[in-house]
Amino acid sequence: PGKYSFQMTYGGYTQQKSNIDISLDENKPLVYTTTDMLVTFEDSLGNPIEGGVVRYYASGWKNFGITDENGEARFELLPGIYSFQMIYGGYTQQQSNINIETTNPLEYKTVEMAVNFKDSANGPIEGGVVKYYASGWKDFGTTDVNGVAKLQLLPGVYSFQMTWAGYTQQKSNIAITTTNPLEFQTIDMEVKLETCSGAGLEGGLAKYYASGWKTLGTTDTNGSASLELLPGTYSFQMTWAGQTEQRSNVDITTINPLIYKTTTVTLQYPGTIQYYAGGWKTLTSPMELLPYNYTLKFGSYQTQFNVTGCSLTKSVIILSLKNHAGNGLAGGTARGGYGSNFGTFFVPGSTASNGLLYVYQDGIQ
Repeated sequence: PGKYSFQMTYGGYTQQKSNIDISLDENKPLVYTTTDMLVTFEDSLGNPIEGGVVRYYASGWKNFGITDENGEARFELLPGIYSFQMIYGGYTQQQSNINIETTNPLEYKTVEMAVNFKDSANGPIEGGVVKYYASGWKDFGTTDVNGVAKLQLLPGVYSFQMTWAGYTQQKSNIAITTTNPLEFQTIDMEVKLETCSGAGLEGGLAKYYASGWKTLGTTDTNGSASLELLPGTYSFQMTWAGQTEQRSNVDITTINPLIYKTTTVTLQYPGTIQYYAGGWKTLTSPMELLPYNYTLKFGSYQTQFNVTGCSLTKSVIILSLKNHAGNGLAGGTARGGYGSNFGTFFVPGSTASNGLLYVYQDGIQ
């Protein structure tokens, strides 16, 4: 006989009763009684949610149950203070220090999270694909004709992604109880094709890279093409007269419009001039070309020509030194001129192994 302390351990939890006088009839038997603990789960409109996974902490996290069609899960627990978790949509919300004798039922409620998608003029964009991160990226929804997608989520902090036109923009650490709706907005990205003097060129094909090369548009009479794009860093291409120029790591929030400039090429040669850009094409002087080190043909003679700057104006003369059998001779040097100055102009370099020497005279003479 005497006074003792007793513990009952059940479901991982231990309840203690102290100073129990075992000689008293009122303590015989010593009774422990569990509590019918109820956890409810509903959406923002008060509708029950089935399938919420409930856990409680008692010497580790343990399964409590899954909410039924009434949004309820029940479990017999010893009276005490517990922590509970609700897992739904990949996300876990925890409520701690819950005295199940005073807080019963324990309620969980989702938030109707809205994501809005609009263009640079604040018009709604349909078809934006939204995802959220909760134990991995999960589908949130696709924006409707009003540019809105909605989903019931447990309160908490999430990351969201909007995918549009192949590009994905992410926003992180979003507390959906304070930032709701979450807005994504595109930028009217403009790409221009101009001469060095600023005159627009029609017909340039602009592309951008977002999960592959995609068409931005064809430049109009003002040399402009534009498309609504999510903010971010892209690569762009401009194709003009068969040649493509690429610009990489372009932040469209700071570089807008993106301008491509051509070079005015004027070449004099008494025959057909061709340049290679996705195939051989005829060069008609003067002609606007994107800067590039082109391969050119002057008749049947082929050489490289670096097109750069605002304008390139040259007279092209080809000197050929051959032996009696028609084979090219290397090492021949030349000079020339005109009128009384003939012979005063020394041609840089000497004939190559094919016997050819190209003379590029500035200006047209």
